Amino acid sequence: MPGDMMCAEAAAIPRATCEYTPRGQGFLLGKQRSFDRQYAQLYFSRLLKLRQVVQQQVQAAWPGTPVVKILSVGEDQEVAVIGTLYKDMKLKPSILDEYAKQPGFKQALGGTGFCSDDDSLVLEDEGARMSMRSECAELQPDSVVTGVVLAVRGRAEPGGDFVVSGVLWAGLPEQPQRPLPQEDAYVALVSGLQLANSKADMMQVQLLVDFLTGNLGAAPQQQLAAKVVQLVIAGGSLGQLEALAAANPYSRQQTTDMEPVRDMDLVMTELAAALPVDIMPGPDDPANVSLPQQPLHQCLFPGAAPYSSFRRVTNPHAFDLGGCLLLGTAGQNIDDMAKYTRGRSRLDLLACCLQWRHLCPTAPDTLTCFPFGADDPFVLQQCPHIMFAANQPEFDTRLLEGPGGASVRLVCVPSFIKTGTLVLVNLRTLQKELEHLRQRLSSCKTVHDLFLLTEKAAYVAKTAAAACRKRAADKEPAPAAAGEGEDADGAANAAADAAVRSGQLPKEDDGVSCLLLRLPKGWGPPRLQAFIERFGAKPASVSKNAGEASGLVKFESAEHRSLFYSEFIKAEQGGSSTGSSGQFTVKFPGGGAPGVKSGVKRPAGDAATAGDAGDDDNGGARKRKAKQLKSDIREVVCPWWERPYADQLQDKMAAVNGTLRALAEKVAYSYGREEKPTGCNLVAYSYGREEKPVWLQAALHRPGKQALPLAGILRSPQLDGYRNKAEFTIGLDGQEQPTAGFLLGNYVDGVTQVADPSGCRHISPAALAYAAAMTSFLRSSDNQLPVWDKRFGRGFWRLITVREGRSSSFLPLPAAAAAAGEQQQQQVLDPVPALADLPVGRWLVKSPELAGDEADSGEGVAIIQVSELEPANVWPYQEQVSEQEPPAPLPSDAIVMVQVDPTAAPSGAEQIAQQLQALAAVLKAAAAEKGLPLTALLVQYHSGVANAAPQGTPLTYFPGEEQQQQDGDGAGQVGVFSDVLCEVKFRVSPNAFFQINNGGTCLLYNTVGRMAGVGPTTLLLDVCCGTGTIGITLAKQVAAVIGVDNVEMAIADARVNAALNGISNATFVCDTAENAMEQLLKEHAPKYEHIVAVVDPPRAGLHRSVLRALLACAALKRLVFVSCNPDTLVLNAGLLCAKYRPDGAGGGGGRGGRGGRGGRHSRQPDLPPMAPYVPFAPTQVACFDLFPHTKHVEIVMLLERE
Repeated sequence: MPGDMMCAEAAAIPRATCEYTPRGQGFLLGKQRSFDRQYAQLYFSRLLKLRQVVQQQVQAAWPGTPVVKILSVGEDQEVAVIGTLYKDMKLKPSILDEYAKQPGFKQALGGTGFCSDDDSLVLEDEGARMSMRSECAELQPDSVVTGVVLAVRGRAEPGGDFVVSGVLWAGLPEQPQRPLPQEDAYVALVSGLQLANSKADMMQVQLLVDFLTGNLGAAPQQQLAAKVVQLVIAGGSLGQLEALAAANPYSRQQTTDMEPVRDMDLVMTELAAALPVDIMPGPDDPANVSLPQQPLHQCLFPGAAPYSSFRRVTNPHAFDLGGCLLLGTAGQNIDDMAKYTRGRSRLDLLACCLQWRHLCPTAPDTLTCFPFGADDPFVLQQCPHIMFAANQPEFDTRLLEGPGGASVRLVCVPSFIKTGTLVLVNLRTLQKELEHLRQRLSSCKTVHDLFLLTEKAAYVAKTAAAACRKRAADKEPAPAAAGEGEDADGAANAAADAAVRSGQLPKEDDGVSCLLLRLPKGWGPPRLQAFIERFGAKPASVSKNAGEASGLVKFESAEHRSLFYSEFIKAEQGGSSTGSSGQFTVKFPGGGAPGVKSGVKRPAGDAATAGDAGDDDNGGARKRKAKQLKSDIREVVCPWWERPYADQLQDKMAAVNGTLRALAEKVAYSYGREEKPTGCNLVAYSYGREEKPVWLQAALHRPGKQALPLAGILRSPQLDGYRNKAEFTIGLDGQEQPTAGFLLGNYVDGVTQVADPSGCRHISPAALAYAAAMTSFLRSSDNQLPVWDKRFGRGFWRLITVREGRSSSFLPLPAAAAAAGEQQQQQVLDPVPALADLPVGRWLVKSPELAGDEADSGEGVAIIQVSELEPANVWPYQEQVSEQEPPAPLPSDAIVMVQVDPTAAPSGAEQIAQQLQALAAVLKAAAAEKGLPLTALLVQYHSGVANAAPQGTPLTYFPGEEQQQQDGDGAGQVGVFSDVLCEVKFRVSPNAFFQINNGGTCLLYNTVGRMAGVGPTTLLLDVCCGTGTIGITLAKQVAAVIGVDNVEMAIADARVNAALNGISNATFVCDTAENAMEQLLKEHAPKYEHIVAVVDPPRAGLHRSVLRALLACAALKRLVFVSCNPDTLVLNAGLLCAKYRPDGAGGGGGRGGRGGRGGRHSRQPDLPPMAPYVPFAPTQVACFDLFPHTKHVEIVMLLERE
């Protein structure tokens, strides 16, 4: 077919190349940017730089004419004065015009030109100003702008203006000699793609891409495209994201609105794979407005950024191509000058910039720029050979001749969205060529012509087109996607064979190499390395040539390669969230792989499944694998609801052991990476090092390589209905009925159905009762407003949250299933002892694999020692995991919070109030029927896309419910409720964090207190303190408590809770831990003999600055780390325990995830360089099941140092 011949010809034409050197370093601002300077310094710097140049012009053109300062100008004496021109314009826009009353000014502000017949010229130097009246045609108000440095000759009238008879500009700077290329080579200039503009023509853009990549036209066009050595996209690539500029920042269309950014990356990726590309920011692009505009952010180009041929550059932009100097802007300088001149074309203004030797003379007067101090980077030091201004109304060009044989090709590059024009400048002759792609597009007479014009060389497009024609003719069902099945496997084998022949892949298996084929477009070495590290493996080197779909990986050891392959297979077969591997093919040297017979292996399932997970044929983003919709909501929110509790605990202990193993490996990496031989196994190498601490040596000699031995797990006292907080989504169920419950899956997977929550074992009866009442109201005739529909992003009722509090902790003891009589089922700790006196051993479940006291032998590092417990409290394993328990008492406090979208109520506030009052009646009736408390009814107004409202979104009482606010501890607060942990009382705000398992939290905090080992001379730091729970429970045992949290309401609660429990030695600071910790430690550490820190961070873990402050405080000897995320525990504890290095690079390696697998935080950056410190060592560990029927587990670890 024609496309085949076209691709074959293009492939036979090599692309010309040219040496590239950047010359615009002066436009890069760097990280140290100061905005505290006055702009006057910039004018002084400009005048100082150009004065000598202009004075030389005066001496050559006006010999004998004295050059004086303005203050020395006398009357009736012809003199020359050098200064900066200021143009006094009556219609120039001013911020004061906002308050002006004159209609003429307001009309002028709406226009594009600000010249008038009343404009006048003023010259100023370092000392004074003087008005001028010019008799010289070159110096008239209509033809010049503010900011030009010039010399004027004339004489001052008595008591009047300076009459100008001659003018001199700085003139063209010296032009470097340009070596003439032997062959034609072109630089391509284009601007104003405006992909975010609603008028953007993607077919026209694709024509541009196809031409430049050699996939358009016949042989002459392809030969011309092959001579393009550099493409410059001079601003306006994206333009303003019109939809994101709308009034509602939470529009559900945000994902769709960001599609132009994705399209821009796809276009740049395709271009960068074929030729060098420089992309400049423009006036409407997502970059700083002031000149010089800094390069567009790398995050906008996830696909193109890895290519070395893709460069994000400044605006203005200067560079050298084979000795030809190019300088250009995105057009703001010319656009601004055009507003303040008359009778000059855009090309004339571009020539004036050369004559005036300044790129942006109107900056900073009317063109915003950075307040430079001692240097003005816009002053031209060298004369370019090609100078361009982009985003202009139309194309224009001229060859400007200067003194000394200088010649400059001036180019006005038109906006591509308006003209469809690409400018090619021949570097040998400086002549221009035009490609009018809009005309080429409009010349297509038939659909077939259009297809031939836009046909691409990629085999996917050709195969898809052939399949479309075949299905249209034969009416057959569509086959598997192109690139799959035997043809794709054959292509992969051919690519692998070529790699072997070229020496890229060894013939014999070296144990550490593999070749990855079918990589997505745009993937470079960084993306490939990041993908491999997600599986926990450590590559030693990654290489990939631009434009190829294969990459060679060499791992640090055979174990790392085996780990990558095994986890890769598991991810593909299990459909896990690793996400981007569906089409990959793995090739091993020698035709084999661990556990694999064939050399080329495609781990994904059948072709159709792999195709669903692969790249979009049109260059789109990789799609998520389709997930089967679960029919039982319990499989979504409490997936272990049917599993025996013993099995749940076993799996959680295994996960914790994996975390401890990953911690040991991460720290071992920090001790072993300096001299580690290539290919040496990490653990085996660690055995040979003597500098490792004792705890790490012991860990690496344990059978499981765990950092600490784990004696068991502390089970949850309550298995069913243990959650004191439940958040129910309001939406439509499978029968389109309004329901308050849980989503059956993730919205990103297309799941919007809400299922009834009844039957979920972890939700309390009170929360289920209020959810059922809400569902009943939504389906009744009393409800007049729609529920939130995620499919369309509209609706009134969105969310209902129930929070509960108790006046006494509920702590049932595990009951023996074999003798579960009525009396034994009612065994509950009553009265509840003090928190410090809890017999936590009654809830300890030892692993059945550990017989007797084997768990307690050896180092004795587990906090719960079975040998320390009373014999009566050491229960058999089967009795410890019994699921029989007494029914839980009803809560003493309950608040119900409802989230609504006020914009969905057509009748406004009155209708909202009526509906909330109707709902309040239903909820009160349900509470009365079930005997439930209803402390407060709250409403939150939120109109965003997601149900997660921004932090600080207020809560208010239902209309008419304000009088329910009680006096006392909650006075003045909205919707607070009370809860207890053993004998310690707490007041909790509606949005404040409080552990969801009350009984399990009592065991947790008891253990934290035992690990902390506090005393009367101890300063306790409670980091991420929330409502102050940990600090307050330990406050009476220490000298002082300092708590830090960034939630203002939680800190307010903490202060009230301290007073509520008679605590006077606790201080709570509202700030982020990363901001406050370093100063707090410096201020308070010297005052106390012992310092103990307790950290209970969110799932994301601690910030690096917090870790740095903890390590730097030498007085801090004990640190208790509470974590609900094993991945971040490994990362944070790994850095705290890693070997000190002056550069801060400690503990950055290892697998860093649960069970040794990499997680999303497994590549946390190392610490910044810091002074020497003593690392911590893990000495005790305990784990808690605070979340029965789910996979989550809480871990507490004690870290100590000498």
